Amino acid sequence: MHRAAAIAAHRRRATCIRLMHWMHAQPDERTDGVRRIVFGHTHRRIRGYRLQGIEFHNGGAAIRHVPFSPIELEFEDDLLT
Repeated sequence: MHRAAAIAAHRRRATCIRLMHWMHAQPDERTDGVRRIVFGHTHRRIRGYRLQGIEFHNGGAAIRHVPFSPIELEFEDDLLT
């Protein structure tokens, strides 16, 4: 039931659109250059869904009967300094 509720309540596209709206409400200097958004709490696994040039990732939920995949991201060297 938990998985079915998460899928029904947190449609992939609608969830990503809500995140985009939130991001666009932030000051430009905080969001310029954003290419990936990694988020959680929806219990819905999303792997690399693209919307308006942004890639979305959600690991799902580490609970029984719900798919879970930890998110692994690679960073460019110049972003780590």
